[in-house]
Amino acid sequence: MKKELRYYSVTPGVVCVGEKSVITVTPLDSGLYFSDTKEYEIDVLPMTRRRLHDTPDFILRGQGGVLKFSYLFDNEEEYYIRIYQRSDDMRGKLIVTLSVYAVLPDLYDLRPLKGDLHIHTIRSDGKEEPGIVAANYRTCGYDFIAITDHNRYFPSVEAQEVFKNFSSGLNILNGEEVHTPDTYIHIIHIGGKYSVTEKYIKHREEYEAEIAEIESNLPAREDNFYIARTRWAVENIRKAGGLSIFVHPYWIPKKPYPKCGIYNLTDNLIDCFFKSELFDAYELIGAMVENGGNNRSVAKYADMRAEGISLPIVGCSDSHGTIGYPRFNEYYTILLAKENTDEAIIESIKNGLSVAVETISGTCGQEYIVHGSYRLTSYIRYLIDHYFPLYTKICECEGLFIREYLLGYEETPDIIGICAKKAENFYKRFFGKIPAVLPTQRAIESSEKWSDVWQEYGVVKRGSTLV
Repeated sequence: MKKELRYYSVTPGVVCVGEKSVITVTPLDSGLYFSDTKEYEIDVLPMTRRRLHDTPDFILRGQGGVLKFSYLFDNEEEYYIRIYQRSDDMRGKLIVTLSVYAVLPDLYDLRPLKGDLHIHTIRSDGKEEPGIVAANYRTCGYDFIAITDHNRYFPSVEAQEVFKNFSSGLNILNGEEVHTPDTYIHIIHIGGKYSVTEKYIKHREEYEAEIAEIESNLPAREDNFYIARTRWAVENIRKAGGLSIFVHPYWIPKKPYPKCGIYNLTDNLIDCFFKSELFDAYELIGAMVENGGNNRSVAKYADMRAEGISLPIVGCSDSHGTIGYPRFNEYYTILLAKENTDEAIIESIKNGLSVAVETISGTCGQEYIVHGSYRLTSYIRYLIDHYFPLYTKICECEGLFIREYLLGYEETPDIIGICAKKAENFYKRFFGKIPAVLPTQRAIESSEKWSDVWQEYGVVKRGSTLV
């Protein structure tokens, strides 16, 4: 988290272009309250343009410990808010640099949501039960997940049933990872009203007849065996009302596949699936970590885009555990949706309002690579730096209490609901939908009472020795 966010809050953090916004800067420590007897200079600096004047935009005094000003943001971009202590009618020491992001109305009306659409539990080859997996995702600030066990739809229903017993901010979508018999092609199905895999598991003859019908109508080519089974899966996902995701073509599978040690799909099949526009979305980054699979995936997607092929993207962890497991909370999706519902999430992805995010750890800490359009990348990078760290701290409490509930602490449902409400209110404040939280009169009076007592002890400044 950026250091300045531990000391100051700027509300709202996201504003609408062309509308005058009231910005409130609130210190998060009484020792930092802005005084009504001092003057402060404020510069509002657009990040993508040169400012045409050197004079401060505002000269203000504190109001109840905070600074407030009204400003019309005229372009979609990030703006630095620099606050200086004014001294002898001149600019003095820089106090803090904060940020606000202005977006056009089409994005301002959408909510940012963090999610993962490719997750496994102990019901297939994962490490933890569905409820625990969901709780651990919430501790990391996730708004939505899809549990997608191999050829199993019911684990996502199991997690949903657990979460019906309390109010939570986490939306759990139905899901399953579909890989039809005798193929190595994996397809993520999310949001459908029923299972697709159960058809070829419980009604094999009917499935085989449908495959034969599809194959008979395909033009002759060597990959028809796989194309037919993929087309069947995608068509049945759509019939179920779900979204189909083309996943990890550059993953290197191991057993039980007879030909392991090579990329999951051939180049011919990858090109075929992209050019046929069969799928609803593409898992751009995820489990393809060996031999630069994620890198190849991004490069292939760039080539397809250059050819005019546009397929919405997501980032997924393909996690098989949430405790010490690689990729968990390192690869994920952030999207902009009307609300946190299954229908809105699917609509957002189909409309190209999702990006794939990967986390890289280095000597300077964590770096985030956002894959998407320049417009979405610019905006979502700001949210990753300024919104999600604070939001996640609230969600962490909610997730921990969900774990307690699963372990048998009966008093926790009410606490879970309180945490979920606090997370919701933080979102609303950050986007200016409810007012900023201001220091109480009690806090101001306490600060005024004690702030200058040190002067009575014969010291020249804070921390100095007696004279």
